Amino acid sequence: MDAVDVVPENSHNCVIRIKTGVYDEIVTVGKKKCNVVFIGDCVKTTVVIGNRSNIKGVRTFESATLVIEGDGFLATGITFVNMVEPEAGQAVAVRISSYHTAFYRCRIADFQDTLYTQDGVQFFKECEIYDTIDFWAC
Repeated sequence: MDAVDVVPENSHNCVIRIKTGVYDEIVTVGKKKCNVVFIGDCVKTTVVIGNRSNIKGVRTFESATLVIEGDGFLATGITFVNMVEPEAGQAVAVRISSYHTAFYRCRIADFQDTLYTQDGVQFFKECEIYDTIDFWAC
């Protein structure tokens, strides 16, 4: 999130390289941060995890580990996971409300409501999306 924070608002292109590691944090790419690119070292070794859910006092809408609101977002070579336990209720790994968003060779995993495509247009290529219960798309 520190890298996203320094991206100037209304930027036209910004590439953020995410090295191998497990990053336990919530990441939000805001509406005024467009054309942001996340490049991970490898989907197996570059992992962003969160653990928010309904039972922890947040609405499903607010539980996402990764929130994309800025148009033109691209991620490649990264895994995004919401690590809550099954008894924790609804939780989202990735919530998207932007246009021209793409994921290439990424993993998205959760127990319930893994991918929340709230608004916009998204493209997923060679991605693995795991969920035990269902997917939530509007």
